[in-house]
Amino acid sequence: MKQNFDRRAFIRYSAIAGVVAGGAALEPTIAHAAPNYTNPLGVTAVTVNTSPPTQATIDRDFAAIAASGIRYVRIPIQWTSVEPYRGSRNWAIPKNLVNAANARGLTVLGCLTYVPYWAQNPGVTKGQGAPAAARLGDWASFCTEATRTLPSVKFWEIWNEPNIIASWAPTPSVSAYTALLKASHSALKSVSASNFVITAGTSPTLTGGGQYSPGDFMKGIYSAGGKGFFDATAFHPYNAQGYLSQGTQPYDSKIHIQNIRSSMVANGDTAKRLWSTEFGLPSFKSGSYSFTETDQANWTRDAIVYLRSLPYSGPMFLFDFRDTATGNGVRDENFGLLRSDYSQKPVYAVARSLNT
Repeated sequence: MKQNFDRRAFIRYSAIAGVVAGGAALEPTIAHAAPNYTNPLGVTAVTVNTSPPTQATIDRDFAAIAASGIRYVRIPIQWTSVEPYRGSRNWAIPKNLVNAANARGLTVLGCLTYVPYWAQNPGVTKGQGAPAAARLGDWASFCTEATRTLPSVKFWEIWNEPNIIASWAPTPSVSAYTALLKASHSALKSVSASNFVITAGTSPTLTGGGQYSPGDFMKGIYSAGGKGFFDATAFHPYNAQGYLSQGTQPYDSKIHIQNIRSSMVANGDTAKRLWSTEFGLPSFKSGSYSFTETDQANWTRDAIVYLRSLPYSGPMFLFDFRDTATGNGVRDENFGLLRSDYSQKPVYAVARSLNT
């Protein structure tokens, strides 16, 4: 997920070869704002949250998402933009986005994330820190006000990729994240028991250099007492080194998924689902990294089919719905199902065929 244009995920790149064919059993669309355990397809929509977004862009993008048949959209609810100065909150941006999505019949997954400078640990780049322990009460208050202000949002993801330094500087801390998760769960559930709380989607990295693999991070949440403070787990199954279904190496997302699930099973959480809250492949050419639009379509088909083959898989959110700048050589701006001019890439037809 991006805060402006920083998706904050580590992706390993190499060539993709071959074509994956075939389909998957279709899943019913999730009813608006009603938690359940099916695995429909959703999207992120970075272009509606890029600063400064225009109302025309917001309306057009949500209309295009609805026209695709997709009914789920992941929207960041950023503490940074709501409360840049302590005690002065402005909910205009998230309210506008949620209302515009709802007006098109879209169900929102709200990702509560990012820390204003006044609340983060000192000595780190602005916007990349984690909430200081002394500010957990402020965070909980933000969560409480979020669900009261945005009552149509019933699905809440707590943070984005806290297992890597870019999203939890200066060093990821499983215990600190678990404290945040517990505070978030308590705040959201205190307002409405129907609020559905999801752990942060983790980045597909390996443990080392102060960072944690998704499996190790999940183990750490349980070890820190996080059991019972979430309704589902989340992961970001990017896998640009090959097809998701074919991973065999420790850095492959298929292996990360297995490790996350092993921790859930070992801790008695077999009934809980694993949501893929961000994943995709860019149609992108730069140096040795080169993926065509056909590569993107084939990779996406394989990923959706594979994820739906897992009996514990939950909803899946492709990154991204529309390119922000097609063909400009910046990886993160070329993940869309649509090009920046709203024309359809081949991956659009793949997503549509697997969501109807």
